[in-house]
Amino acid sequence: MKQRLAIASALALSPDVWLLDEPTALLDPAGTKQVWEALKTNTTGRTVVIVEHKIAEIVGWIDRVVILSADAAIVADGKPADVFERHKDRLIADGIWYPGVWEDYLEGMKASAPEEHAADADGLISRKVGTPLLQLDGLRGYRGGAVAIEAERAQVHAGDWVCVVGENGAGKSSLLLSIMKLIRTEGAALVNGRNRKSTKQLADEVAFVFQNPEFQFIAGSVEEEVGYSIPGAKLSREARLAHIGDVLDRFQLLPYRHRHPYQLSMGQKRRLSVAVSIERGQKLLLLDEPTFGLDARNTFAMLERLTQLRREGYAIIMITHDEEIVRHYASQIWQVASGQLAQIMDKAVTRP
Repeated sequence: MKQRLAIASALALSPDVWLLDEPTALLDPAGTKQVWEALKTNTTGRTVVIVEHKIAEIVGWIDRVVILSADAAIVADGKPADVFERHKDRLIADGIWYPGVWEDYLEGMKASAPEEHAADADGLISRKVGTPLLQLDGLRGYRGGAVAIEAERAQVHAGDWVCVVGENGAGKSSLLLSIMKLIRTEGAALVNGRNRKSTKQLADEVAFVFQNPEFQFIAGSVEEEVGYSIPGAKLSREARLAHIGDVLDRFQLLPYRHRHPYQLSMGQKRRLSVAVSIERGQKLLLLDEPTFGLDARNTFAMLERLTQLRREGYAIIMITHDEEIVRHYASQIWQVASGQLAQIMDKAVTRP
């Protein structure tokens, strides 16, 4: 809603030049389409410069593509079809989104691990045996005095990957906040069969990633932020520093280890927020749009890390607007509409 308001305010000014920095990063598919249609209609004859990862909606509209290297040098500049064809190897090497990137990634994963891929359709679906990691029973979450979300019945087992979908403002974030007891609740959200009363009690069993990564940063450097999340009683100082380095390297953050978290880009903040949340070993992960603002390389790296955790018995509940993630990774889809967990669908996983 904030993104749409900002764009609506700019439209009212009718500027000659538009500079748009990922204007649809947090929008649902309908909102994304709405924004781009409004911009196409109202910027005819104007100059529009767009920084964007979600290119599917605009690739047929733009008339020029500029590729920047990691050190901000221009490495390509030309018509979209020419740039995407002539510089595809560079796009792949640098992890940049381009038309057809998902298809190329999935085919590459199949080719590199055909036996693993063939087993995934069965091996990655939760077996729904034993006590659920999470069971919702008449859960209601409140913002102020009003009910923000209601979830009558739902279960999540080890190995589940739940994608929570719905329009902006439907109540998806409120659902995760309610499970984590970060807003006032009624009813039950049982974790490992027990109804925890506070966020502090839940924190040992549930990892949470806010939609805004800055909400969870507490340290003065990236390195300290990761170190705070690692249980240190059993580790020597050398082993602890080595582990921190491994985590930073895995999430492409090693060059920024001494920076303050607020000095990172939005994509880097997002990677840091996920890294620090999943390192304590909690088996239930609540992730609020963990891939927004990420390039292709880091999106796929994060999905591969989450898939690995899933195979180890973790369960993932992820809010996402990315239809490709829903299609290829979800074992359950939770549809949230008008403050209600309205529909739950189990699905087969056709994952790389």
